[in-house]
Amino acid sequence: MDSIHANRFSQSMEVSTLYAYYGVLLTERQREALRLHYYEDWSLAEVAEYFGVTRQSVHELIIRSSQKLERYEKLIGSITLTKRISEQLHVASEELENAKKLTSGMPIHYIHQALEHIQQAIDDIDGRE
Repeated sequence: MDSIHANRFSQSMEVSTLYAYYGVLLTERQREALRLHYYEDWSLAEVAEYFGVTRQSVHELIIRSSQKLERYEKLIGSITLTKRISEQLHVASEELENAKKLTSGMPIHYIHQALEHIQQAIDDIDGRE
């Protein structure tokens, strides 16, 4: 993947994550433009034709909508918090795995339970089932 495509993919993933958290706070038009461009992979020209506006108008709408999502994250911080919690849970899980290897007897039951709860939290945060 060349650097232009890698950058586009990275930007698309960032906007998609922001959209998943804060898309509901956008107007219907903003949501639709982002959805068509990033999720459906429509070109700016295709989105412009769909809306009956110029390519430049769509470009500006997408930029403004993306910036709005970024501002929501700066104000609310849900993505940052989720990532931090996920990282902490991963570390705790690793520490419990190490403790499980070193411990025998009754306490190991509690370690297993804790590991199960932590892993479920990690899976929930990471979007796995």
